[in-house]
This record gives sequence, C-alpha cells and structure tokens, in this order.
Amino acid sequence: MNNRGRTTFGTNSIIPVRLDWVDTRKHGALKSRHKVQKTIRKDKPSACTYSLRCMLEVLKNTGSVVWITGLSGSGKTTLGQMLVKQLNSIKQPSVYLDGDNLRGALGEIIDESERFELRTRKKLALYYGRLCLEISAQGHLVIIATVSLFNEIHAWNRANLPNYCEVFLDIPLQTLRDRNSKNVYAEASHLKKLPITGIDFAAEFPLAPDITFVNYPFKDPAEMASKIISLLEIKANL
Repeated sequence: MNNRGRTTFGTNSIIPVRLDWVDTRKHGALKSRHKVQKTIRKDKPSACTYSLRCMLEVLKNTGSVVWITGLSGSGKTTLGQMLVKQLNSIKQPSVYLDGDNLRGALGEIIDESERFELRTRKKLALYYGRLCLEISAQGHLVIIATVSLFNEIHAWNRANLPNYCEVFLDIPLQTLRDRNSKNVYAEASHLKKLPITGIDFAAEFPLAPDITFVNYPFKDPAEMASKIISLLEIKANL
C-alpha cells in the first residue's frame, strides 16, 4: 500500500488470502474438511462472504465503474474479459465496453482523417466516460478497457463516476514494442501514419490509480481480476 492509499501489485508482492474453511487435518485433528466448513458456515457467515454480499448490494443500488487503462498491448482487454467472467461466477452481471470497439462504433460521427488525432482521442475518451456514467447510473457495474491516457479524463471520471475504480497496467514501452501483440508498434503502423500513444504523443499515466499492476512479466489475469473484486468489496464497505 503506498502513501496515497492505493494498491500496487508488483512482481514480488505478498498477496493476502482469506479462507472460508480450515483443514484441521494439517494440525493432527481428526475432523474432516467437510465438517469444519459446515461448522463455520452454520455459526456465522465468514467476513469474505459478508463483504461480498455488501458489495453486490452496493453495486445494485448505486452502480460502479472499473476503468482499465494502459498503453496498447498491455493486457487491458484480457483483464477486462476475465473480470467479467469472475463476476458472472458470483452472479454479478456487468456491462463490458472495449475502447477499440467503441471507437469503431462512433466512427460514423468522426471524420476519418481525424479519428486517431490527439484532440479526437481526448474527445472520445470523454464520450466513454459519459457513457459509463449513463449506464452505471442505472445500477450497473461497468467495466471498460481503454487507452484514454489523459489526466483530465481521469479527473473527470473520479469526480463523476460512482464507485470509480481505476486500474493501471504498467508496462515499459520497450517491452510492448518487443512483444507487439497487436502489431500496433510495427513499422507498418508508421507507414500508415497512425499516431500511437506513447510514441507519437506523450501518454499521461494515471496520477493516483486505485490499483497498479506492474504487468511484466505478464501476470495471471485471473489473479489480477480477483484483486479488483477484492477492492470493490473494500469500497463497498467504506
């Protein structure tokens, strides 16, 4: 935990784990795992179960937005889809938005020659934020994966979006260029003159994200998604 009260998960992080049951056989006891689990649940719901119920109730009443950001190729889409999958497993529906798809959907109202310009990207990022507000205001949990690396947009989001959770995937640009998963960093991109965040203009990385994943080497997206759900639980109980 850093001085801003944010959470950073790096390569050597110690990950706290809460268990709903204890296997007493490891301590020489004769009770089975099944009986221990049944006793705990019968006596009192675990803290994990209670906070999860609170989170679901808060999300149902007020909505929430998880804004996953980072440079292109940092794993935003993979993490967003995994988060949706894990939320579905606990019966929490969500609305998933992908920045690339949204840009395509809004392409008809944007001049083709300006689609990738800096001012157009900032305008689109604000559209994304307002769309998230409209959906979350109806009691939905919105997950969006988008580059949108503008401090002005991040500030607007935090001031306007309910239960806002900003997730930053931090990967060095050179690592992304070497990996080049989407081919956006290839020379062909420059030949087509498509401006790239972090190369053709500076990326404004989040100043105070709720979670920063130092995502190199690339981590298990399921583990990262679990951390986000844990943070949503904490926010719901504040």
